[in-house]
Amino acid sequence: MSDRFTVTTHESWFSRMGSAFKGILVGILLLIAGVILLWWNEGRAVLTAEGLTEGAGLVISVPADSIDPANEGKLVHTSGEALTSDELIDPNFSYMRVKALLLRRSVEMYQWRENKQSKEVTEVGGGKKTETTYSYDKVWSSTLNSSSNFYERSGHENPSAMPYGALTLTARDAKLGAFHLPQGMLGGLDAAQPLGAPDSAPVSGKQKIVNGQIYMGDNPDTPAVGDIRISYAYAPEQEITVVAGQRGGSFTAFPVKNGQR
Repeated sequence: MSDRFTVTTHESWFSRMGSAFKGILVGILLLIAGVILLWWNEGRAVLTAEGLTEGAGLVISVPADSIDPANEGKLVHTSGEALTSDELIDPNFSYMRVKALLLRRSVEMYQWRENKQSKEVTEVGGGKKTETTYSYDKVWSSTLNSSSNFYERSGHENPSAMPYGALTLTARDAKLGAFHLPQGMLGGLDAAQPLGAPDSAPVSGKQKIVNGQIYMGDNPDTPAVGDIRISYAYAPEQEITVVAGQRGGSFTAFPVKNGQR
């Protein structure tokens, strides 16, 4: 079965004129929408700049090893080592665990991908001929490619769903000196440290450990459509800097006068 298909369509001069007129109307609408979007974006940029300027005049530096109740509700700046006693465990694969501030799971599936290329040719009399070529190849992808929208679905069927999705876990018990670190704040950390799956992991069936990844399929050297590979990375205990509102023994977003946080 060929993995390349070419479709030719023809459009008359009158149809082209109608399409051109519709294109002009769409272009005008897009121009208006673009101006509105630009105005809205510029307004947000101004608000952000104003908020940062206000914050710069309010922020106070505090030590991380003690909490001063007099700073409640104020914008504070502090630095130190973020520590945790939590072990983060993937609920689907309990052997994937690590003491860390953040653990991130990435999932990829081997699947078909459709590529589309179009070439237009002007014909005698002002008409237009369009040649569209569809080609197909197999790739690892973290997002599902729906084959129901493919031009040629036969022979290029992808699974309708991925058995596992991406996952991010953050420590519940994380501290910066005397301060408790909110989980939402930890979600912004960079998971730069790879976490390999142990070779002794209790796997069975088509599930196996390959180069530190969890692999689901018959043969990782010749993957088949629907095969899955799962990898992990984490953010270890590390030095961090925080600028936020002080609330209780923790941090929160700090509101400025123009509504920015």
